[in-house]
Amino acid sequence: MVARAAVCWAILALTACAPARGPGDAGTGTTEASPATTIVLVRHGEKAPEPANDPPLSDAGRTRAQAILAALGDAHVDAIYSTPYERTRTTAQPLADAAGVELTIVSTGRDAPPYVQAVAERARAEHPGGLVVIVGHSNTLGPTIAALGGPDDIGELPDEAYDRFFIVTVQDGKPTRLIRARFGAPTP
Repeated sequence: MVARAAVCWAILALTACAPARGPGDAGTGTTEASPATTIVLVRHGEKAPEPANDPPLSDAGRTRAQAILAALGDAHVDAIYSTPYERTRTTAQPLADAAGVELTIVSTGRDAPPYVQAVAERARAEHPGGLVVIVGHSNTLGPTIAALGGPDDIGELPDEAYDRFFIVTVQDGKPTRLIRARFGAPTP
């Protein structure tokens, strides 16, 4: 419950600072500001050891997927992006089901940079003013945050880190904002 409240407050804090959407004032020549988009990035849940090429979630990973659902289940998620791997899809699916949105699979190919660029561009372009969740991997979260205009010092997460949660707010003409948080059971 504490993690859910912290996530909700973080999202509210970021989006509350965005200008209200409404028509521009034609009499003064002002125009409508672009809406702020909030993007939540999480790593897939803990994975089973086998098969090595595309492992499913372990019991702890399925519990982690439920923790994501508990944290964001009533946040009015507009879109959820995942890589095609079993562990990311299975992590994201409970939230997609609860939010009533289709899980969008973005192929990674064999190289993370094309995936990072594609998912960052799609999140911004296809969901202005929305709340987007990206379920990725230890080597894609940091580069995706950087591609969204956030700091590039996140780096690759340690393999044992599954409880990290990043909330990024992007808005044209404004600096990108980043909140780092944790959710679910702590990992070492």
